[in-house]
Amino acid sequence: MLWLIPKLPAYEAAFPDIDLQLNTTTRVVDLRREQVDLAIRHGQGAWPDVEAAFLFSETAMPVCRPGYLPAGAASDPAAALAAARLIVNGYFPDEWTEWARARGIPDPAMANTLRFETQEQVLAAAEQGLGLAIGRSPLVDGRIASGALEAPFGASAFAQAAYYLCRARAVTPTAGARRVAKWLRGSGETGG
Repeated sequence: MLWLIPKLPAYEAAFPDIDLQLNTTTRVVDLRREQVDLAIRHGQGAWPDVEAAFLFSETAMPVCRPGYLPAGAASDPAAALAAARLIVNGYFPDEWTEWARARGIPDPAMANTLRFETQEQVLAAAEQGLGLAIGRSPLVDGRIASGALEAPFGASAFAQAAYYLCRARAVTPTAGARRVAKWLRGSGETGG
């Protein structure tokens, strides 16, 4: 939703004749049984009975409210992580360990963390100055560009999953679904 919602005005301008109905869930939906024309899934791109087209990859990086970390903290990520409260995304519970290992620093202590179940909640907590969170580009790019968040250590490409446009393999897509799929694939190729 962090990627799609900002695109909805452009979608509505391009397709005033197609009524888009969104259903957000972290549950893996049976696209055929539940009569879902298109889905955006996060993962490795292989699901049973699903045709998946790559949309975009992501880059994970710590983010926080500007000024949350003291000046100079970016030069020593291990010390910064030890001194900061970490915000954990329940959907990606090991992301802090993965990020630290990708950077060659010790696994961070996971005491005194805040845990949320969605990326939106994680980023909202970081914006409020409650701690350091893992943001995923391009999903967090708008918040960084607006100054609501900063990426004090820069980007790190440890994220191993990507976003895919999916449809049930055994179902012929409608003309409207084909048009929307083409538009979404074009939006994904730019990452923005």
